Amino acid sequence: MDRVYELLNQDNQLKKIAHFVGNQLCFVAGSTWEEDYNLMNDFLTSSKEIKIIIAPHEVNEKSIKALEKKIKVSFTKWSTYDLKSKVESNILIIDTIGQLTKIYSYASFAYVGGGMGNSGLHNTLEPAVYGIPIIIGKNYKQFQEVVDLIENKGVVSVEKESDFNIISNGSYK
Repeated sequence: MDRVYELLNQDNQLKKIAHFVGNQLCFVAGSTWEEDYNLMNDFLTSSKEIKIIIAPHEVNEKSIKALEKKIKVSFTKWSTYDLKSKVESNILIIDTIGQLTKIYSYASFAYVGGGMGNSGLHNTLEPAVYGIPIIIGKNYKQFQEVVDLIENKGVVSVEKESDFNIISNGSYK
């Protein structure tokens, strides 16, 4: 908890993220897996009024290619993002490691991956420290901090895509 609390005191500026997000609302999906993309499928392809940043848990060619196939709309990637170009896409894929804790500071709301499958829910405290609404999958009960966050209405657990769509639409409207 002390390490996560220190995120508030560090320099969280990332020029690429600031340029990509601009003045729009931003949804960050962090440490995500294929099961998470299935949950967010409709949201990823139909949300035009907000910026979406996806940071997969596994950052390798196979994982990134699988994610690219799931997204049916225009997207850009961190590794090829050009600060001098006009942002044409609403989706940014983070295809490198090491930026997620800073990226959460730009989020209006977030999804933390791992809770839809058996890989294990990832760190919900990293986005929670910024005081934003957080959505997770259904497998979380072994993490006391998540149970506490749910009880205090800082985290919402969803079981299926329709639940995710209802919650995510309410999070930014």
